Amino acid sequence: MSASKMINDELLLNTKTQIGKLVVSDSLSRFTRPVILWSGGKSSMVVLHLIKSLFEKSPFQIPLLMLDDGQHFQETLDFANDVSRRMNITILRQKNEDILAHLGKSGLFNVSDLNNESKALLKSLGYQDGQMQVSPDSELFNYLLKVLPLQESIRKYRFDSVFFGDRWARSKPSEFYVFLHTNDRPHWSEIRPILPFSDDDIWNYIHQYDVPVNPLYDRGYKTIDGKFNSEFSSEAHNNQKGSVPERIGSIADEEAIRQKLKDLGYE
Repeated sequence: MSASKMINDELLLNTKTQIGKLVVSDSLSRFTRPVILWSGGKSSMVVLHLIKSLFEKSPFQIPLLMLDDGQHFQETLDFANDVSRRMNITILRQKNEDILAHLGKSGLFNVSDLNNESKALLKSLGYQDGQMQVSPDSELFNYLLKVLPLQESIRKYRFDSVFFGDRWARSKPSEFYVFLHTNDRPHWSEIRPILPFSDDDIWNYIHQYDVPVNPLYDRGYKTIDGKFNSEFSSEAHNNQKGSVPERIGSIADEEAIRQKLKDLGYE
């Protein structure tokens, strides 16, 4: 049994919450320009609430970062606006404008239409001029429309740390997440305060603290990513909590592309 499995099975939600707060407090003592990566999903709302709970006596000024991959539901965009307004929080939106400007509905685009930076990246991965197709659940789509915009945001706003909503319960066997990890090119740190939370822990936390959630969950969605890679169930979350297993990982297992991108510094 893995250590993460033991933590998920044995610790109470209150203990995991306190661990999360310790991770957040430690990180805030180290870093001065943090941002919360926010998707509009339940895990990112728990991270937001957990961090915000430590600012009861001081202004909350950490922005949210929403990566626009062109696949968001309108309900998610409306929910983002509502969260920003009700909580008085700034939401920054970042996207790969070059790819999105040339990406067709079927995921097709011509490499020759892209700017030189995008061409160079694709060429380094072995893709030549011509027509390409990427699917929303592919590793390449993830890097082009999520990882690259994230790195651009870090450079643009000089963020030194990013809070993520990753959890051991949803990681792939090939992934090993830790609470704090530092990257180079550019230099910044990944912070994951809710790693021990199970799927049930997330919903129990939401119900215990009355955390607002994306209305798509009440329509039966189990996970909320984009229009083409979200998981739907006939059961709404508050009626059949835990009855339908959550999706494990959202990115196709394309280790060759992953390794090439890491070699190039896109981690």
